[in-house]
Formats: sequence, structure tokens, C-alpha cells
Amino acid sequence: MKRTHSRSTLTLLAVVILAGVTIAPTNADARNRHYPFGTWYVALDAGPFGLPPGLSLPGIMSIHLDRTAVLVDGGDFGGLPFATRDSAQLGSWRFTRNGIRVVMLFLQADAATGDVLGWQRVHLSLRHRGRDTLVGDVNVFELKCEGPAPFPIFNCADPIENADRFEPASPPDVPVTLRRLSAR
Repeated sequence: MKRTHSRSTLTLLAVVILAGVTIAPTNADARNRHYPFGTWYVALDAGPFGLPPGLSLPGIMSIHLDRTAVLVDGGDFGGLPFATRDSAQLGSWRFTRNGIRVVMLFLQADAATGDVLGWQRVHLSLRHRGRDTLVGDVNVFELKCEGPAPFPIFNCADPIENADRFEPASPPDVPVTLRRLSAR
């Protein structure tokens, strides 16, 4: 009786392990099938913001297997030429016909006072250009925190319930390139 129980336990364990191996892609599978999972260097084209050609805003983005993503870029720190400071950009992604679409949210504050100004929603439409490069465009939308002073932070609308109230920010369709960080 004990022996049968041990065999069935071992069989069940083997099935679970094999199922996990076949469901979860390996790093090699992810690279070969253009899975976006991993950490990426982000270069946002600065030209549409009136800066000289060839300049880019740097960032780092992690795209996770569970369909979440995190992005931090150089503008988040509030140094010149930025008059704002930003939280990290957090969001989710999905596959599209040509690549992936990422939607992220972050809070933006006045760099001088620290007062929260509102929500920013970022849309990235990305397509593969080889195994380790994604290219596409970025569009940003804003939802201001409005309400009586002295604490605007407590008057920020729920960004999910008020998704239709976000306004487009300029410039639209900013080119972006992502390059996968390799452990090599």
C-alpha cells in the first residue's frame, strides 16, 4: 500500500514538473519566439520635443511573464529640462498582431513643490525588429488632480473609473527603441 502511494505521488510530481517545463518558456524559447519578457534599455527619441536629432531620453523597462511591466526613465528625476518629477511607470501588456501593446500609469508632481499634479497614462505600441530589439511609438495622456487647495493629492480622480477623462499630451507618436539587456 505504501509503495503504491509513493509511486502515485512521484507520478503526480513528474506530471506537474513536466507541465511547468512545457508551459513556461525558457530564455532561449523567449528569444527565439520574440517573447518580450526581460529587461530592456529604452531610448525615447528627443527630436519631437524640439531637441537636436540623435538625442534620446534613456530608461529601463522590465516586461514580465505575468503581463505586467515597469519603466523608469531619465525624466522621472526632475532635472532640467523637466519641471516635474514622476513615480515609476507601472502597467500591463498584451500581444498584438505585430508585437505588443503596453499601457502604464504614473503620478506626476511639480519638481519644485512636490505637489502631485495628476495621473499620466502611457501607451506604447511596439513591434519586433529582430530578436533583441523592439521599435514603435509612445503616446501620453494626462488626468489632472483637481479640487480645492491646499492638498490636490487628495483630489486625484480614480484613473480606472475615469479612463475616458484622460487628455492627449504633446507630442503624439514619439518614436521609441527598446534593446534587450543580455546576461552575456
